[in-house]
Amino acid sequence: MARTRAARYHVSMIDCGLLEKNADFSELLELWVVFITEHDIRGKGAPLCPVERYFPGTDEIFGDGAHILYVNGSYRGGDDIGGLMHDFSCADPAHMHFPTLAERVRFFKEDTKGVAIMCSSMEERQNQAIEEGIQQGISLGEKNMPKTGRTICLIRENFRWKSFHVVRGCL
Repeated sequence: MARTRAARYHVSMIDCGLLEKNADFSELLELWVVFITEHDIRGKGAPLCPVERYFPGTDEIFGDGAHILYVNGSYRGGDDIGGLMHDFSCADPAHMHFPTLAERVRFFKEDTKGVAIMCSSMEERQNQAIEEGIQQGISLGEKNMPKTGRTICLIRENFRWKSFHVVRGCL
């Protein structure tokens, strides 16, 4: 159930991001949201699981332009989907089926510029995750402070990634 609700959420968020305020709904583009999952979501070993909305009791598609496609990430058939799923989990570009994908992976893993781009991207993601963790910790602290009977102030100006100062008793 949660997986299907997540699909609905992602489709709606993409639509919200694509349509300008007060725009006509006819301006919404045909949209495909593709989820690559660890296994076949229906447990049948199928490579693809397309999802469409139908009118109940008919074969007539609703036709709102939104489509969902689940791709079985463990599928390794002898077709293009099997080759692509292999390449997505392959660490060595020399063993990939699709040359364009192999070339890009090689760039990001072996070329000095590509490695620098990846390092920068990973550092940015790490810093973002740290900041989110800090915010969650502050929220939890504020929420739980009344329960502990203590007052804790976190001095953000003195905060560093590896150390921080906690001052007790400040308001």
